[in-house]
Amino acid sequence: MFKKGFTLIELLVVIAIIAILAAILFPVFAQAREKARQTSCLSNCKQIGTALQLYVDDYDETVPLMWYNSNPFPTDNSYPCCMFTTMDFIYGGPALWTTWMDAIFPYVKNRNIFICPSGGKNLAGYGYNGNLVGGYTVWTQENAKPINLAQINNSSQLTFIGDTLQGGTYSAMPLSSALIYAYKKNINRHISGMNWTFCDSHAKYYKDSAGPASAPNDWICAGNVWWDPAA
Repeated sequence: MFKKGFTLIELLVVIAIIAILAAILFPVFAQAREKARQTSCLSNCKQIGTALQLYVDDYDETVPLMWYNSNPFPTDNSYPCCMFTTMDFIYGGPALWTTWMDAIFPYVKNRNIFICPSGGKNLAGYGYNGNLVGGYTVWTQENAKPINLAQINNSSQLTFIGDTLQGGTYSAMPLSSALIYAYKKNINRHISGMNWTFCDSHAKYYKDSAGPASAPNDWICAGNVWWDPAA
């Protein structure tokens, strides 16, 4: 007596059901993985915010510069210098520069904090609000004017750093609404949104075109509370 097996039609039905379930579940799994990366990135941003607060407490309530053309910080073995950037697009580089990440590194002691898990192979995943050093025309340490907390009218809304696209080998890319709009498809990498750290040290996730990303598309954003310290 022969055992009854599956017919070809039955096998095709089972395969079709499995394919349908896979098509439904794979995007869900992918979104769950990205949500986990977004949460990890937000944790990085929160730790960077805490480090910022510790830094300003130690440096007369001034925020760090975006980058420095020398290393003004201690040079013991626990303190990095120029570990985070190769500035090859300024002054004909390549040249190593100390960055805001070097400045606050002693308060985090973990280089991975500056790497967004969804940022690919870039050296860092976060950009700095260039308005905190007086605008985008001041690139050198001699001319830069870091902002004092007393000059910030709304620290809970003023951006310090946020998710940004890092190009080439440099990792201290200035962050601005213009860059956000220029690279929107690449920057909104966390389920169509971005993580931000603010000057009062808190961090928050905003969906596309909300929060700082909703600012006007210009470099300085004068009068905008997300970008302008005087707003």
